[in-house]
This record gives sequence, structure tokens and C-alpha cells, in this order.
Amino acid sequence: MNSGNPLGLISFDLDHFKMVNDTHGHLAGDQVLRQVAASARLAMRDGDVLVRTGGDEFLIILPGAGGGAVRAAAERMRQLVEASDVMLGGVTMRFTVSVGALSWPDTPADNVAELLAALDDALYYSKRRGRNQVTAVEPTALPPRPGRRPQRGTAAGDGNPLARAHRHRESLDGAIESVS
Repeated sequence: MNSGNPLGLISFDLDHFKMVNDTHGHLAGDQVLRQVAASARLAMRDGDVLVRTGGDEFLIILPGAGGGAVRAAAERMRQLVEASDVMLGGVTMRFTVSVGALSWPDTPADNVAELLAALDDALYYSKRRGRNQVTAVEPTALPPRPGRRPQRGTAAGDGNPLARAHRHRESLDGAIESVS
């Protein structure tokens, strides 16, 4: 986190994925995960990295990507997944994903854990707001942090709370934007 170069992060997971495993079995679930990962890769640039972080949750790392590029990639990925057909037991199905996105250093964080916590909050905010959408952490709506220069253009934001405040950082209330 010391290079000063921007770093974009997109976290996503499949909406209602447990139902796939419960209804069609784990082999079918694995097929869905492979298809979703293939669709997500279509939204990625050369040099971006896709990682399965567990279960049905994924992380895309976008080196050098600022906030606008990260939001655009997240929305493009969400749309590609939603438009992809998956055949399960002779039936064509479509799936959706809930997405959180941010860019560092636009999103202030003292360490990787804080950055990932903010990303996780954005992802779960998308789920709480109805799923199948992108929530991006918006740095211009972040309150100034003690000991830091205030962000240019700091605004109150829209007042929407995030899922939870973390012990090692201030709450990011109002610091998110729904893209879709």
C-alpha cells in the first residue's frame, strides 16, 4: 500500500447461490461458479487478477485503476454475469451478483484489513439494497479522518449507512454510491 499507484478492488458474490447447491447439487454449483468466473474475466483488463476468496465470493484486483474505471468495470462485470446463460439439467438459467467496489488511495485506509473491510461493507450494502447491483465506496463523501488532510470535495453523502463500522476505522456512512 506504499507505492502510491492506484489499486482497484471489486468484490462480488452470487445472489441466492445456496439454492443452486441445495436444488441441483454441488457439481452443478461448481459449473455455475466456473461460468460466472468466465463472465467476470470478460470485464477484466490484461493484468487484472480474479481470485475466488471462498464459497461463491470473488475478488478482482485492478492494478492502476482509479475510482471511475473500477466502477465501470464492476458494472460491466455485473451485466455480463446477468446476461450469461448457464445450462443446468437441460434448463437454461441466469444468475446475478451483488458487488462492492473501491479504489485506493481514494478510499483512505491504514492497512489492507481496513481496505478489505470497506469493500466488504460495500458488497453487503448491495445485498441489503436488493442484490444484483454495484455499490462503490465514494471517497468524496468520506468524513475527514483524524490526522489526515481532508479530502477535496468532501460532502455529506446520501446518508445511507454501511453494514457495520469497524473497530479500526471510522464509519463510512454516506460514502457509498449505488451504480446500478
